[in-house]
Amino acid sequence: MSTDAHNIASQLNSSGLLRTQGLIGGKWQDAYDGKTIKVYNPSTGESIADVACMGGRETNDAISSAFDAFKSWSKTTAAERSKLLRKWYDLLMAHKEELAQLITLEQGKPLKESLGEINYSAGFIEFASEEAKRIYGDIIPAPQSDRRLFVLKQPVGVVGAITPWNFPLAMITRKVGPALACGCTVVIKPSELTPLTALAAAELSIQAGIPAGVVNVVMGNAPDIGDALIASPQVRKITFTGSTAVGKKLMAGSAETVKKVSLELGGNAPCIVFDDADLDVAVKGTDEEIADLQTHAVLVANQPNWKFMSDGISVRVDTEQFVPIRKITGFLRLYMELKLHKENVAQKMVLFLVANQPNWKFMSDGISVRVDTEQFVPIRKITGFLRLYMELKLHKENVAQKMVL
Repeated sequence: MSTDAHNIASQLNSSGLLRTQGLIGGKWQDAYDGKTIKVYNPSTGESIADVACMGGRETNDAISSAFDAFKSWSKTTAAERSKLLRKWYDLLMAHKEELAQLITLEQGKPLKESLGEINYSAGFIEFASEEAKRIYGDIIPAPQSDRRLFVLKQPVGVVGAITPWNFPLAMITRKVGPALACGCTVVIKPSELTPLTALAAAELSIQAGIPAGVVNVVMGNAPDIGDALIASPQVRKITFTGSTAVGKKLMAGSAETVKKVSLELGGNAPCIVFDDADLDVAVKGTDEEIADLQTHAVLVANQPNWKFMSDGISVRVDTEQFVPIRKITGFLRLYMELKLHKENVAQKMVLFLVANQPNWKFMSDGISVRVDTEQFVPIRKITGFLRLYMELKLHKENVAQKMVL
């Protein structure tokens, strides 16, 4: 571990925020089989922690703990829940610097963006703490004079919250804050790429006085954890942010026990630039959005050849030079033999892809790469620093269907 990473880890450890075990029923626990997974700093590739690699057994125990805690937590008053959520918010803000460093360490985004995420994330808890006091029922006019009809809102029960890596704190607080405000308990499954932020947030929930079992965290074997969450009849709601493929599986599985489901699923967000557009404005705008949202592709260096891979389809890229990209993880994988240069490397981070040409070209600040293929391969999901350009040949019929890459 580098000196900077070691110093950050030491600071987090001294404040009790560097946790590597799962949280089940208010207790920090290793995986039952002792397995661990490594968490890496994506900027350097170095390992920064070994965390418990949990699966179905641990998840079922976390569900049981959440179910038991729900019996008492759901009976607390809105004022009590509001007070505890406010304490959690205060602690998140009090540890803003440490949490931001942790996000940058395990997720890779610049520290300025990580600090912004803390404000954004804590805001969900602050909002939930206030709205907990405003979960009103309703009185409905009855058809008979001797009748009174009213609506009383009740918490649904145990909530399974599955979150992605790109906003490792915000996606948790956005799901967990409202759930706790309503009187629900939660089992959080963070991305195995960024579990440390979730564990730190859970530690602060304990320090805030939120009772044991109300917040549980399991991480590791994603399929096993997901299967346990959707199979359990004690879990009454699933909330998920991630890929469409996984979302479909969660929706189908939840139907077996008639769970409520909230899904925020992935997809491409094309920016279509026509001939009469101001290219300077278009490029500036898309670059800002790409950089702000981080990326969703994986870059691996020092391979003999690069491959452009989508669902098993490989395209060979012939080149002797490429520019490293600061942060990429996800569905799109690029492999290339890197020849790095010290000067201005960080300034060359934009790739262009032009399709419907005799040959494809990747272009980055004048560097052209020939891709040997005659067939365009649509990629299910791309986000991030990789900017994709395609020449559109529009037709009157089905135009909307031809805009997605």
